[in-house]
Amino acid sequence: MSDTVVVIYSGGMDSFTLLHLARARGYRVHALSFNYGQRHVRELDCAAAVCRQLGIPHQVLDITALSAVMAGSALTGGDEVPEGHYEEASMKATVVPNRNMILLSLATGYAVTAGAGAVWYGAHGGDHAIYPDCRPEFVEKMDAVCRIANYEPVAIEAPFMAMDKGQILGEGLALGLDYSQTWTCYNGREKACGRCGSCVERLEAFASHGLTDPLTLRGGRLMYRVKEAFYTLQGEGAQAGRAAVFCRFSKCNLWNGREQDRDTAVCNFCDTDFVGTDGQNGGRFATADELADHIRRLWPDVPGRPYVVCTGGEPLLQLDDALIAAFHARGFEVGVETNGTLPAPAGIDWLCVSPKADAEVIIRECDELKLVFPQPLAPPERFEGIAASHYFLSPMATPTVTEPELDPVRQRNTRLATEYCLAHPRWRLTLQMHKIIGID
Repeated sequence: MSDTVVVIYSGGMDSFTLLHLARARGYRVHALSFNYGQRHVRELDCAAAVCRQLGIPHQVLDITALSAVMAGSALTGGDEVPEGHYEEASMKATVVPNRNMILLSLATGYAVTAGAGAVWYGAHGGDHAIYPDCRPEFVEKMDAVCRIANYEPVAIEAPFMAMDKGQILGEGLALGLDYSQTWTCYNGREKACGRCGSCVERLEAFASHGLTDPLTLRGGRLMYRVKEAFYTLQGEGAQAGRAAVFCRFSKCNLWNGREQDRDTAVCNFCDTDFVGTDGQNGGRFATADELADHIRRLWPDVPGRPYVVCTGGEPLLQLDDALIAAFHARGFEVGVETNGTLPAPAGIDWLCVSPKADAEVIIRECDELKLVFPQPLAPPERFEGIAASHYFLSPMATPTVTEPELDPVRQRNTRLATEYCLAHPRWRLTLQMHKIIGID
C-alpha cells in the first residue's frame, strides 16, 4: 500500500482537518482543489495559503468549463443562498449536480499520476440529509469503481463519514489546529454570514465545544433556531404540573435526529423531534429580543410569574447570556433541561441535568438531576457526585410508542425504577405526566 494520499482540499474546516489528519498519520499528502465555478474563491485562497505554509504539493484544477453541465445550484448560479440548517428542505438548493462523482474521478486520475493509493474527501454525517454524493452507499460504490478503473487501484475514503461537524472539530482541536485559516461560508463577503447552512453547522460545532468561532461574523452571531414553542404544563420532575412555555431548540450534540442514525448515536432513546424549525410556533429568530417577544406572546394573560423551559435537542448549543437577559427583562423565570455536556451560562433560574449514556457530564451542580432509567452506561451511582436539590429516575420508554399503556418496555422499566427508589431513597420516581394525560 502506498504511503501517499490525495486529499480533496477545498479550504473549508472539514478538508482542513482531513489534510492535517492525513499528515498526522504519516502519509505523504498531495492536496487537490477545484474551481468549478462556485460563488467565490475565498476557500481556495485559504487552501493555497495553508499548503504554502506546510510545503504540501497543491494543485488547483480549473473545471469551470463544465459549469454548463453542473448548473442549477445556488452555489454556482445567481440565486440567493438559502439560510438555515442542512436538514431543512430549502438547503437542497445548494446541491451541485454530480459534483463529487466528477471531483473524485479527476482526483483518482491525479492519484495514479502521483503514485497515491487513496483519495480522501471530507464527506461527513451532517451531509447525509441533503447531499446524495456524501452518503455511505455512494462512497462504497465509488470506491469499488476506482479500485478497478486503472491498472493501479485507488481507494476512495471518507474518514469522517460517521462523524458530525462537532466531532470533526474535536479531531482538529486535538491536533492543535488554527481554524482562522479556513473559510466555510457559502457567501464570499468580507465576513461570514452566520446564516447559511455551512455557517450554521460550523457555529454549532464550536458551540458544542464551548468555543467561539475565530472567524468574525457579518451579523455578529448565529440566529436562534426553534423547533417548536407552546404553552403547557411541565410534565415531570420537581416542576411537574407547573404552567410553562416550552421553547424547544433545534439540534442536539448527542444525536442528529435522523432515525437511520439512531442506533449509532450516543443518545439512542430520544422520543423528541428536534430537527428543523417547522413545528408549532417554530422558526428562526435573528435576535434575543425577537425570540423573547415571540415566547412572551405565547404566555396567556393570567396571574403568576411567566415560566419558560428551554429544552431541545440540546438548548445549551444556542442559549446564551443575551437570551437569558431578554427573558428576564420580560418577567420570565428561566428553566433549562440539558444533557449536561456543555457549560451553562449564568442567570438560569432552574437547571435540570439529564445525563445520557457515557457522555461526559461537565455540569457538577444543578437544581435537579433527572436520569432516564435504566441505562447500562449511566447507572445512578455514576452521578452521586453531582450536587442537586432533587434526584429523579424517569423510566425509559420505547421512543416510537406514544401511549404509555401500550409500551411493555416502559412498564417493565417503571417497575425497575420503583424498586431502585425503594432501595435508594435519595432517588425519587418521576413519570411523564404529559403523556399520561395526553397533552404536549
